[in-house]
Amino acid sequence: MVMETAILSVPVFSTLCNEAFRLRRAVFVHEQKFSEAEEFDADDLSAHHLVAVTAGEVSGTLRIIYAEEHVKIGRVAVAGQWRGQGIATAMIERAIDLHRAARDNRFYLTAQADKLPLYERFGFVAYGAEFLDGGMPHLAMKNYELRRQEQTSMKRPRMPNPDPAVFIKANLPISHVPSIPEIRLHMAGPASGLWRLAGRGEADPPPYWAYPWAGGAVLARHLLDRPEMVAGRRVLDLGAGSGLVAIAAAKAGARAVTAVDIDANAIAAIGLNGAINGVNIVAWAADIIEAPPPATDLLVVGDLFYNPSLALRVMAFLRRCQASGIEVLIGDPERADLPQVELSRIATHAVADFGGGTSRGAVPAGVFVLAGNR
Repeated sequence: MVMETAILSVPVFSTLCNEAFRLRRAVFVHEQKFSEAEEFDADDLSAHHLVAVTAGEVSGTLRIIYAEEHVKIGRVAVAGQWRGQGIATAMIERAIDLHRAARDNRFYLTAQADKLPLYERFGFVAYGAEFLDGGMPHLAMKNYELRRQEQTSMKRPRMPNPDPAVFIKANLPISHVPSIPEIRLHMAGPASGLWRLAGRGEADPPPYWAYPWAGGAVLARHLLDRPEMVAGRRVLDLGAGSGLVAIAAAKAGARAVTAVDIDANAIAAIGLNGAINGVNIVAWAADIIEAPPPATDLLVVGDLFYNPSLALRVMAFLRRCQASGIEVLIGDPERADLPQVELSRIATHAVADFGGGTSRGAVPAGVFVLAGNR
């Protein structure tokens, strides 16, 4: 894991367990459209509950049930903003360590069909016919011997990866961005089924591009309010996600706008979102932060300081860009890994933040330059 995470065993209806139930409701009921009755059942009363705590908040949860033949792992959920950080892996590892003696290290679970690689690394093997649970394809898995009749159904075709642009157009509705009504984007909602596109394993990039984050929103708001910052200039949006900041720069009069992201799905989204807003964005999938400074006049970076190791790499890159004469603008709602001592704030705007939860309304987010470059 990139950020330190504590995996705790908690009693049912404790404060942390209630937070875990809230997370399960967000992931399984609201995001994946399971019913409340399917998600919460009598087994929760007798189950062992594990909770992952990262940066002071509940980032993941699972439950353990003792059956006659094996220990069942279930209800594995990770909060959207913490996916791709190894939290599910850490929880499963801890669950196996804590409960391996209960049934002679015999574990069982049912997995969504696109999540098999996560469990296969722990020795789980899929068996039996694929079945639907809550409208999603699932497979039974266990880490102990398979009977001959179970082995015959182990080989099955993987679910094909959908075309990103086709999927986004069909499943992510177009909406005005909160706090930025001038811009519309394809944005994920509870019925989008984003899991079908976001990747099959924890190594796949989390789908940050599917949501508007405060760091990008504050930069977009700032550029639209102060078009003189980009007018006639070349702009590069690093870690562009949905392309929100790039689109704002183009609307504000930039001469040329490039958007860079490591996720190919983000590149597809940027192309679609640019077209919706009537602007031309050159988008390409790459990790450029170890490369030489790009050919641009202004580098904009929205919400890219979300873990410590990435923050160090990004700051080193931004320093190299500054030394080569590139102006740098950073947007961030002061997340924990933002190196504020190395920055100077030039503006603050109240914007919505997906990571903070829409029920909390707008949050104050800052626009920063590198210290000594104001």
